[in-house]
Amino acid sequence: MFGGLYNTKLIVALLESYGFPDTFFMVGCHIAGQPLSLPGSSLCVPAPGDVPLSIVQEIADAGFLIGNHTYSHLGLSQLAQGEMFADVRQNQAIIDSLNQKLGLKLFRCPGLDCENVEWLNLAPDLAKLRGPLTADVGAGFIPDDIMPVPDGIQDTNGEGGDWWFYQNNLPVPFAGYYYVRDITNFGSQHGVIVLLHTRTEDMTGADGSRSFFPLRLLQYIIDNVPAGFTFAPLDGIPGLLGNIQTTQPELISTEFGSNDGEGRIVTGHIAGGSRQDICKARAGSVRCMVWQSVVKPGAAPSIALGSSTSWRDIGDPDWSAKYGSRFWLADVDGDGRDELITPSSSGLNVSHSDGARGFSTPAPLLAAGNLDFRAVRFADVNKDGLPDVVAWTGGTVYVYLNNGHGFNAPIAASADFPVSAGFGQDLYLSTMQVADVNGDGCADLMFRGPTDVFVGLSDCQGRFLPAASWTRRFSDRQNFALASQNLTFSAATIAGKTGLAAGLFTGGIVFQESDASNSRFGQYRYIMDNRNFSGDPAFHPDAYSTDIVFSDLYGHGNTIPVMVRGNGIYISHIRVIED
Repeated sequence: MFGGLYNTKLIVALLESYGFPDTFFMVGCHIAGQPLSLPGSSLCVPAPGDVPLSIVQEIADAGFLIGNHTYSHLGLSQLAQGEMFADVRQNQAIIDSLNQKLGLKLFRCPGLDCENVEWLNLAPDLAKLRGPLTADVGAGFIPDDIMPVPDGIQDTNGEGGDWWFYQNNLPVPFAGYYYVRDITNFGSQHGVIVLLHTRTEDMTGADGSRSFFPLRLLQYIIDNVPAGFTFAPLDGIPGLLGNIQTTQPELISTEFGSNDGEGRIVTGHIAGGSRQDICKARAGSVRCMVWQSVVKPGAAPSIALGSSTSWRDIGDPDWSAKYGSRFWLADVDGDGRDELITPSSSGLNVSHSDGARGFSTPAPLLAAGNLDFRAVRFADVNKDGLPDVVAWTGGTVYVYLNNGHGFNAPIAASADFPVSAGFGQDLYLSTMQVADVNGDGCADLMFRGPTDVFVGLSDCQGRFLPAASWTRRFSDRQNFALASQNLTFSAATIAGKTGLAAGLFTGGIVFQESDASNSRFGQYRYIMDNRNFSGDPAFHPDAYSTDIVFSDLYGHGNTIPVMVRGNGIYISHIRVIED
């Protein structure tokens, strides 16, 4: 929770260094220049708030959630109804001015004193607050024999809270033991909310290392929490979503499930038109399902996927054995229908779509026998309307510009992703994305690394500018080292906003918007919770998916999550909830 500029900056910097998202609950009187409206608050008297609102805006822009912890930090039992309304409303007005754009209004009671909280539902504007959000870890601990509470320490309210350990002069490892113990126990059961402070009245001394207690405690937790835990803001709680949400998953085909075919599903405009169709390799063939109009007696025509048919048998035995049945769909000739592109020992072959039943006999498309087919992408990098070939080979990214009749000689477009930095591993090559993230019409280059997602902006002439870190939200530490989670990483356009999307191992599906003016991905949100999507068969097994792609399946310019489960393919639509 905000208060104490120095501690706030240190905590945010630590979280940013690891790429961990978080939620900060703001006490309004901690903000510089804000007067105290109610008497009795020990947090803001006599010292005034010292955190500039501009700092809070920077934290929100960086993707952290800001929640309401009242303006004066008085327990709700101490307030009359009118006072509660005024105090909470005054704080929410400051938070709303931050323009978080999430449509998510979170509330936590001061000191977990939530008596009479139901009064908030009597005011229409305050009824939109979600909560009250309390804590599983950090509000109270049951001592054990491993770290018993020393004799002589008074316990009037129950051991617990970083403030309690601090004011009783207990060291960080002592407090950290109890935090990690309960995170481990509670997290294995249902997930956990952890309560920490950047400042309380007991943590503001200028006595050297003691003033860094919150920071050092957070670092201890990060260093000692078991592997497999991920960090999430509070919209990671099931059902607690903002104003951009996905609908309940809908089964659209019983084909192309987890055990039906080889490799991943691929979507493209093989039949022309705006809708994308779905293809997958199966038994030496590329099979496709095409959207069809269905006319039922007495009902309006509807759209449905037909059964899959073979659009092209691949005679090359290496296609499956050596190249993993890999293929791409891209409109390389600009006729409005995507071609089928397959790998071969000499480079890339192309088969043209007839728009209805199949692809033509393969013909050479690009002679380049040294391509690493794990990292070949098709995207328009120079804004001429035709997809170019972007390929990582031996540590260098090459661009083959599409000239309308074929491809030009390769241009060495970027050397920022060398083998020596680990980018030759499939874990990182598979995350290569080429998409326009700054809105200039030219596709940019992205790679996920162990800690950062790097972006090299296109110069619109066939090269990429020096790559820079744009986010750390998708790090190996957040379990993206797991293949099941790593494969979900994708560029996406959701509700008209471009950014990065991914399915978190147990948490749901997240989306982080491009903030191109600041050369980063900023606003971070969950768009689907773990009741509807999970990458872990032991966690909500009914929602378990083995793969997910983000595709403009309905041709409206926005991608939606397309999930592969054991019994087929599911989709969820995107809906925008008006505030």
